Amino acid sequence: MGFNINGKRNFIKFLIFTILIILISNRTYCQNSFFVEYENRFSVSNFINYRPSVNIYGFHLEEGRKLGFYYWASANSTWGEAYGGLMINPAKWILLGFGAGLETCKTPYRFNTFLFLYERKFRLIQWYEYGGTGFWYYVLLDYYLTKTFRPGILLERYYGFVFYSPFFRPMAALS
Repeated sequence: MGFNINGKRNFIKFLIFTILIILISNRTYCQNSFFVEYENRFSVSNFINYRPSVNIYGFHLEEGRKLGFYYWASANSTWGEAYGGLMINPAKWILLGFGAGLETCKTPYRFNTFLFLYERKFRLIQWYEYGGTGFWYYVLLDYYLTKTFRPGILLERYYGFVFYSPFFRPMAALS
């Protein structure tokens, strides 16, 4: 498998774009949070649909502030998107976001909105996008059982409803 030549070029463009976003956000002289995720997706009924992707999410919201910003980028061998926007934190347990960006298609504009709700050990994430390739959603309800295990349920466009049981490795600080 692997990337085709256009996929490799798009992936390199994606990495350059991502590095620029991180450098620009670091110039704000604030503490930023971000993660990089390598994700393998495949269809059980059709293993040819296997496609690894790279996802990057970052945000800045100072403690005690009501307004912040975020960015998101995702790419695989055939498609990519990147956007950013504003986050609003009206209460400690709720976070709202509204953003815009681009994707790789004939109509490249993409818009999103999200809602995060946190209550003790429960978390509800609703993420919605709309753009040239259509509507997409991600809804996750999970429970913080331990530092490395958060079982829950997940509903995602194109993948359906699943039980969600990730295991997290402890994070190492970058310096």
